[in-house]
Parts: sequence; C-alpha cells; structure tokens
Amino acid sequence: MKISKKMLSVILALIMIASCTSVAFAAQSFSGTYNDDLTISSGATISDDAVFNGKVTIASGATVDNGTFNGAVTNNGTINGGLFKGAVTNNNSGTVAVIVQLSCGINAGTFKGSVINSGGATIGGGTFEGSLTNNGDIKSSVSSLAETLNVKCSVSNNGTISYGSYYGAVNNSGTVSGGTFYNVINNSATVNSSVYALIKNGNAYTVQGLPTIASKITLSGSNTTFNLEKGSTIYIGENGQLDLNCTCTINGTIILKDGAKLTSNGGSLADGSAGTIKVPLTASFTGVSASKFEYITYREYEIKVDSNVEANQFTFSVSETAYKGNSVSYSFDLSGSYAGCLVLNNVTVYKGRKDDKNIILRSSDKINSFTMPDSNVIIYVDCIANHSEKSDHKDPTCESKGYDKTYCETCSHQLSYTEIPALGHQYSAWVRNTDPNSKLLKSRTCQRPGCGNPEYKYIEIKGYDVQDVTVDFRSSLTFNYNVSAPDGCYIQWKYNNNDPVTANANGFTISEAKENFTIKAIVYSTGVGGIRDEYTVNVTVKQGFFDRFIAFFRGIFHALPVFVDGVKQ
Repeated sequence: MKISKKMLSVILALIMIASCTSVAFAAQSFSGTYNDDLTISSGATISDDAVFNGKVTIASGATVDNGTFNGAVTNNGTINGGLFKGAVTNNNSGTVAVIVQLSCGINAGTFKGSVINSGGATIGGGTFEGSLTNNGDIKSSVSSLAETLNVKCSVSNNGTISYGSYYGAVNNSGTVSGGTFYNVINNSATVNSSVYALIKNGNAYTVQGLPTIASKITLSGSNTTFNLEKGSTIYIGENGQLDLNCTCTINGTIILKDGAKLTSNGGSLADGSAGTIKVPLTASFTGVSASKFEYITYREYEIKVDSNVEANQFTFSVSETAYKGNSVSYSFDLSGSYAGCLVLNNVTVYKGRKDDKNIILRSSDKINSFTMPDSNVIIYVDCIANHSEKSDHKDPTCESKGYDKTYCETCSHQLSYTEIPALGHQYSAWVRNTDPNSKLLKSRTCQRPGCGNPEYKYIEIKGYDVQDVTVDFRSSLTFNYNVSAPDGCYIQWKYNNNDPVTANANGFTISEAKENFTIKAIVYSTGVGGIRDEYTVNVTVKQGFFDRFIAFFRGIFHALPVFVDGVKQ
C-alpha cells in the first residue's frame, strides 16, 4: 500500500498528539558561565557549577542557593547559599509572618567582597570575609536555611547588631545588643550591658562581661588607657594575642589559654593595681614591662592510666616562658582514675634534665609548687594501680563467643581478656519432607547438647523477572525457562491457568498479545502427588483506542518501539 507524503505527515501529527498531553514553559535555569549583566527571577534554579561574571540583580521573590558570583550583586530577594567574590548590596528585609521573622535577605553563603546591608534590610547567616557595612538589622534567622553567622572582617555598624560571631574590629555608630565579639568594639553609640566585649570609648579600653580575644589586638598610644576593674575577667584564646603597650590599671584577671600570647613592650602598670595574670606553661607573657605585673604560671594535669598498665610514669617540660624566680603551680586529679585504685607514688621536679643531682622538688602530694630556676624543668610523675584481681569465664556456644577475663573487684577495670571463638553448629544429615501440602523440601537439626537449632530448605521457583507486567497491544513476549525442579518433583507451565505450554531449552513466546493473560509455573511432587509450589506472571495488555491506533501503524512501518512497563525494548 502506497502512502503519500501528505498522508504520512497527518499520521505522524496524530501520533505526536497522542503522545503529548501538556506543554509548560520552563523557569530560568542557570548552569555554566555567564558574562553579561542579568536578573535572576522568582522560580529560577541555579546549579553548583553556575558562574556569573557580570552584574547580577536578584529580583524580589527570587532565591539563590548556589553558584559563584564574581561581579557586583544587588539582592532584592533571598540568598540562602553561594560564593560571592564581588560587592553585594542587600535590600531585602526577609519574609515575615505575624511578628516572627522566618528568614532574612541573606541567610547563608560565603562573601569575600564588601557587603552593604541597607537600611531596613536584614542579615541572619553567612560567612563574611571582605568588609561589612550594616545600616539595617543583623539578627538570628529562624529559617531552617540559616547557618551560623561568622564575620571574619571589620564591621561598620550604623544599624543594629544582635547576633553573630565577630572576629574583626567593630566600629559602632548604632546599637550592639547581642553577639559574640573576639575583637574590639570601637564604640561611639550604644553597647548594651549584656554584651561581652573589649570596648573602646574614645582613648579608654574597658572590659564588659567575660570576653575572649581570638586574634591579635594592640592597645597603644600616649593617651590610651586600659582599665580592668576588680571582678572583671578577660580571656586570651589559643590563637589570641594582646599587646599592652599603654598605661594599664589591672585589678581584675587576665587568663591566657594554651598557645595564647600576652606582651607588654611599651606599657606601664598604674599604681594600686592588684590584679592577676594567669599564664599556663604553653602560653607566653613577654616584654620589657612583664616584670612589673604580678602574675602566676599554672597548669592542671589529669593522670589517666591505659588498660593493663600497672604503673604510669611520664614527664612534661616547663617551657622558657616561665621565668626565673616565678612560682609554678600544678596539680594532679586522680579522682576519675580507677575509682580510687590509682595511687600517686611520688612527683619529682628536675632542673634541666633527669638526674638525681638536679632534683629541686620531691613530693607525694597531689598539689605542688616550686620556684622556677634559670632553665627548663622536667616533672616526673610515678603512679601505681593497686587493683583487687578477680577472674571470670564464659563458655562459648554454637553462635556466641566465650571468654576468660580478669578484672578489679573494686573499680571493675578489666585487667586481661581472652576471647574463645563460637563453636558453630553440628548438624545431622538432611531428612526429606513427605508432606505433599508443604513447600518444605528437607530439614536438619544441630546435635550439640542444649542447642537443637533447625535448618530448612524450601522449594523456590525463579520465573520471569517480575510478577506483573504491562505490554503494548499486539506485543510479543518471551518467557525464559528459568526454573528447575528439585529432586522428586517436576515443573509444568500453563497459559491462562489451563492450557499446558511446551517450552524449549530457551523458553517460549506469546505472539501478538491482544488480551490480558496469565502464565503459571507449577511444581508437582513425584510419588506422593499434589502441587508443592507455583509461580505466576500476570500480563496486562494496553487495549485503549490510542494503543490500538499506534499498534496499527507499528505493523505498517515496523519501526515504532515496543514498551514493557514503560521501558523501551
């Protein structure tokens, strides 16, 4: 039969109509590199690999979760992620429901360039590494998208800060009511009393609350003063450094953490100062004015003895930062070790190196102190564990392990442990099942005393790859002969539960299926009779108008694909 080109076009058009149900217009989708200025609209999706080199405007209602922005960005929507290397201006105050703020204009992301938070706009999360000018609000966002707010750069605050961690100096001309400040707040407006910080008002530095310094801060200037009042405490963190190069009045406490630094190269201590500076052995206090301050060097060690160790002997050194003539105090906490079974034998302090002629202190006390000599010292600690030993044994079973162990009856500390492997089952010979109504083929039991664990083997049939399939109208379907009969049984295939099917070694085929049908594999017992097991494949044939229509042209062109469960064959 000849078909004209015009008729063929009509046929193909009908096929396309039958296959297409709806047409939708796609929203913006960004992937790859963009060099032009552009606007990101509401509903846009941005891939991780998207790179924007031009100026970008984020429209009201739009959300940015990913992407790298190398140019300037104006945000009128929401930023929930991404890397921003250029200048960012945030104009959005976020989404508000009743009086609860759900999200801010900026909730997350990394900002390496300058950021301006406009008046009325809000920031609730992100990492800021360039510079930050706040004319609006910086506060906690309760949106699930918000991340911790880390500000690693300097901040000019003309609005309100009530949230975040600040590692750079904050120049405040607005209000600071909350947040954690690891650097100086240079204040010319309002800092609430609840804020812990080192605050500079004019030329005077004061401490409010219990702040921690996490970077290098220098207090200097001929008219600059530092006043640490009685009862006030300032901490210098592991990577922190405080340079006291001004006139200082210290009646409170300065505590250095391990690795911290305190210097005083040009500072002076005001008369009447009676504060304390605590310097651990791994921190340092140096400078020409260091000797003018009253301070102590201290550290506490907790002794912990590993398993199966009866004596614990170790040493540690006092560094050169503990000066000659200073008092070095230390203590040993044994309360958490072996619940009272650990005994401190003695503590010996050596000058320079471990040698009897270099002993400067020998003590059996838990708390000790000594005067630092003109060199490093070695502190040698000797402990003995005084355990009350008891033995325990557990026999192994077929499935579980046993053990021999010893432990301390007083503190329960395990002193030794030997594992005994599980025995494994010792089964009898297989016994065949003769019940024609059971799928059980054979069984056996473990013969070890006290066990009797059974093991069974059942008849299993593996037929087609699924039990229910859907095929196109007039499809041909091949069933692989992928079943085997156990001893004493045989298998028969049936079509629609009645007609036996003869299969060759490779299986059998149902040609041009037009109606729904069932293929079933049945296992029959030899000798005792009865059905022992069966496997059914239910086949649904698509018989709708368009299914028959497409099948008609498939027969003409022999080119249209066949689908089984929606998968092209």
